[in-house]
Amino acid sequence: MPGPFSRVEVTNFPSQGTQTVSGTVSVSNFPATQPVTGTFWPATQPVSGSVSVANFPATQTVAGSVTVSNFPATQPVSGTVSVGNFPTTQAVSGTVTANVTFPASQAVTGTFWQALQPVAKRGGSTIASGQVTAGTAAVRVVAARTNRQDVVIAPTSRVAYYVGPAGVTATTGIPVLDGGAITLETTAEVWVVAASSVQMGFVETFG
Repeated sequence: MPGPFSRVEVTNFPSQGTQTVSGTVSVSNFPATQPVTGTFWPATQPVSGSVSVANFPATQTVAGSVTVSNFPATQPVSGTVSVGNFPTTQAVSGTVTANVTFPASQAVTGTFWQALQPVAKRGGSTIASGQVTAGTAAVRVVAARTNRQDVVIAPTSRVAYYVGPAGVTATTGIPVLDGGAITLETTAEVWVVAASSVQMGFVETFG
């Protein structure tokens, strides 16, 4: 008979197959890394066709920047929009209708001229006439007169002459080449120089 510490051999275990184990089995000799075989799928899978997802929430949280390029040029606005950065003066193109009620009478300031304006009458109240002998040297026909209206000068024969101020010459005076009359509206003295000796008549009005 075997003792309490004797070895017992069991020889009827099947050499292959599966053994039923009841209870807990502890295995402590597994290596830290185990080789795995089979087919492995990447974290992101390509999708061909249409995918319908019906359980998205109505509002999505977005992190970062979102660019939207398909907004229409004009956006409808519902409600009240307040814009506080308009410039004081706005450029206006086209026709603007202003519904302003003007009073019947408008105050006007400035200088007002009467409907009828006084006009200084032409012609003087006195006439003076005379003659002087003119030639190739300048001669004074009439002296200065402050209230003169005009003076008419004419030679007694058809001789070319020149009219101007004191010291007038054929190159500085007004030419009257046909020997006709000339009218001047001046208060200054008048001189003439002629192509040849001739009597110069004059008529002046003043007063």
